[in-house]
Parts: sequence; structure tokens; C-alpha cells
Amino acid sequence: MDKRTAQYIVVKPFKDQDYGAVRYGLCIHRIMELLAQEEFSLNHIESVIERAVIEFFPPTDRGLAKKTISKHLNGLFSSEVWKKFLAMCKDKRLFPEKDIIMGEFSAGRMDLLCLSDDEAIVFDYKIGGEESEHIEQIRAYINELAKKITTPVRGFLFYISESGSFLKEVKA
Repeated sequence: MDKRTAQYIVVKPFKDQDYGAVRYGLCIHRIMELLAQEEFSLNHIESVIERAVIEFFPPTDRGLAKKTISKHLNGLFSSEVWKKFLAMCKDKRLFPEKDIIMGEFSAGRMDLLCLSDDEAIVFDYKIGGEESEHIEQIRAYINELAKKITTPVRGFLFYISESGSFLKEVKA
């Protein structure tokens, strides 16, 4: 990689150095990605959780991680928020972890893009509390996608938390 290219690569450090929490968030994202590939069928949820836990946790932490994540997600999967999320994804083509070029030297990765002939919906999963940068991030995805397609684009932050998950619509 030449110096000209390297100057545009920005590595953002984790604000919180709790790497267990970082692994937990990455694992939840991976589970959501794998579920999207199966159109959010929960038929194989235990094997999906197992696979993601193996990817992100060392062997000594896997038992507790699997137990904690299973409890967390079982609460989510039985919630009204989950039902609303599934309804928004219904009858759409699902593209998990979809890259989007944003300008000449920038790119992003939408956690989930749902497309139909009538609309596009972008979801970004967040583990933990709300932050203003989350809104900026999804708004950038909405605006960039709206330049590339002709259907209306909506965007949602999907906060997945043990204390209660919720969807927050973000306007362009």
C-alpha cells in the first residue's frame, strides 16, 4: 500500500477497553448476520449461537458467554420489538453486512439492508446505550444509499440490550 492510500485509512480505537464487552458485541452482530442468512429462522438458533461464540471467545470463556448470550437473545426473540423487526424484513431481500462506498475514499458496512421494489430499509445493530454518533452513522448510510437507488430509504438503529431492546428510526 502506498503512502497516498494509507493516509485515508483511519483506525478508530475502542472507547471502552473492555475487550470482553467488545467480543460480546461482535458475537451478537455475527449471530444477527447468520440469522439473516437464514431469513431469521430460529430453527437452528443454538448452533448459530455456538458457532458465533467459538469465533469470538477463548475456550475458557465460551460456556459463560453462550449461557449469557442465549439468555439475552431468548428475551429478544420473544419480544414485541423482534416481531416488529421481522415484520419490516418480511418479503424483502436480505443483505447482511453489506458494504457501501461513501465518497472517494470512504466506505461503511450496513449491518442489514432489506430491499423490496417499494423500499429499502437499513438496520444498524447497537449493543449498549444510545450515542449521537450512531445517528450520524446510519444517516450517512441512508443518504448515500438514497443517491444510488430509486426507492425510498428508511433507517433504523436496533439497540439490542439485556435491559430492553428497541428500534429507533432515523430520518435522512
